[in-house]
Amino acid sequence: QEHGRNNQSEENPFEAFELSPWGRGNYGYMGYSGKDIFDGILDLKRHVLIDNTRLYLTGFSMGGWGTWYHGITNADIWTAIAPCAGSISR
Repeated sequence: QEHGRNNQSEENPFEAFELSPWGRGNYGYMGYSGKDIFDGILDLKRHVLIDNTRLYLTGFSMGGWGTWYHGITNADIWTAIAPCAGSISR
């Protein structure tokens, strides 16, 4: 509990949180498995103070496809995306 809402200072500008949703099924983070990304972000925001101007998205393989998909379809959310080994076409 040393991080989060009570630890927001300029002394630690590199504080970060990693959210790693499990890709349920083989759906390429679409449908309910894609919803897990956004539900996870909302849940994290309920517990810690998140800077909405510093949200990054990355994934490997199926997660790379999900990164492309959600990076393009929700471009206004992400500061940057980094798809790894993920196809851009389906």
